[in-house]
Amino acid sequence: MAIDLSAAYAKAVRDALPAAVLVADRFHVGALANDMLTQVRQLVIRETQGRRGRKTDPAWANRRRLLTAHERLRPETFARMWNSLIDTGDPGVQILQAYVVKEELRALLALSGTNPERDLIRTRLESFYQQAAATDAPEAHRLAATIEAWWPAIEAAITTGYSNERASYCTFCRGCDAAGGLVGLLVP
Repeated sequence: MAIDLSAAYAKAVRDALPAAVLVADRFHVGALANDMLTQVRQLVIRETQGRRGRKTDPAWANRRRLLTAHERLRPETFARMWNSLIDTGDPGVQILQAYVVKEELRALLALSGTNPERDLIRTRLESFYQQAAATDAPEAHRLAATIEAWWPAIEAAITTGYSNERASYCTFCRGCDAAGGLVGLLVP
């Protein structure tokens, strides 16, 4: 059963369908990584500048690029973002460390539906944990703890490729027929 990362949902599924395998929805796992990065960026700006971000702050100016998948950024755009944050010193480095954690988790989730070898899953998971541990950001440590707590469901998402992506999308579009009630069903 593909679900959002909600303890209440997990308990309800376990109570109603004890034999069901929980599958974490990859979108929500990725959203947690983006949320972690945003929290780190905002905290770093508040701690170093004593205020919210402004257009002239490299961290604020690059906020959307930081949340964009690395492969979707043009090389020159990525280099400009990376270098502008490096030029700010330690605050920029902290933000980039959180960015790397997010990208390591995305690399792990990208294995979903590819029938990956267990060794490749383990290698990417270890890389994610190493990057999260290497940063001083407690937000990255919390994300790593969340991934660890939900690992069986996340691993099921990677190995099966199941998601509630299409069913969830149907509930948000207008004019859906009865298929709009499919939220939470396994959709390969």
